[in-house]
Amino acid sequence: MFFKLFFLFTLVPVIELWLLIRVGSIIGFFPTIGIVVLTGVVGAWMARIQGLSVISELNTSVAQGKVPGKELVNAVLVFVGGALLLTPGFVTEILGFSMIMPGTRDMISAFLMNYFSKKVQSGDIKFSHYSTHGRRSKSQYDDGKVIDAERVDD
Repeated sequence: MFFKLFFLFTLVPVIELWLLIRVGSIIGFFPTIGIVVLTGVVGAWMARIQGLSVISELNTSVAQGKVPGKELVNAVLVFVGGALLLTPGFVTEILGFSMIMPGTRDMISAFLMNYFSKKVQSGDIKFSHYSTHGRRSKSQYDDGKVIDAERVDD
């Protein structure tokens, strides 16, 4: 886990900084800053539109009595994508746009749902939940030994 966090908080900013300097040396300082600002503005606008769309889908799913699994994953992806678009840099902007655009977001969502489904089925991730009366309800993967959701590291 340490190396993943190290990569996230150290190597990604270094890569972004290197790319910004590299692109700036090729096209110039002001065009580079213009691209970063423009993608931030367009990204925030797209995140707002897609966020409202995902919230609408979430509300529809809940109103129909369905479990909003895909909708919740899409909501998280739009939120994270929007945050990435507000972070200056080219790699984060590419990742952010891929999480906000409906086509690529659907592919990422399907991958994540499949990944976590396999983790739950293999027992690497276990869930249990509580009813509104404080009594424990059993999920289909609950063997009675887990109180809260947990992730088992390799």
